Amino acid sequence: MELRNCAKCGKMIKYTGEGEVLCGKCITLEGDPYRRIREYVYNHQGATIQETSEATGVSSTLILKYLKEGRLSLMDKKSLMRHCEECGVVIEKGSICGICLKKELQLKEQPVYGSNKVSTTGFGRRRRK
Repeated sequence: MELRNCAKCGKMIKYTGEGEVLCGKCITLEGDPYRRIREYVYNHQGATIQETSEATGVSSTLILKYLKEGRLSLMDKKSLMRHCEECGVVIEKGSICGICLKKELQLKEQPVYGSNKVSTTGFGRRRRK
């Protein structure tokens, strides 16, 4: 657990790592938006982002943020279409698909500059490639 400030009132709270960063008082006043969204999507499979936003009172940008973070996944792919930011393929959660993620990781593993490997000749002399 770590200490964080409540997003609404600024009070210092122990954050459990789940849900919004709200103190107990603000949660009871407003309710946890993540839980409201999750319950609504579970009970109303096929609801669009707009319908979910209107029914729960949570902004569509916050719903998209939860989808991007992977906290929400799609029950019905047709209702809340998300697309990979790199190639545009339909994805369930996150911001990029698995294929593009693998490509990105491979690019990060490659050396930035040319190869500086050193090899030796048969007589113990070294030469750069």
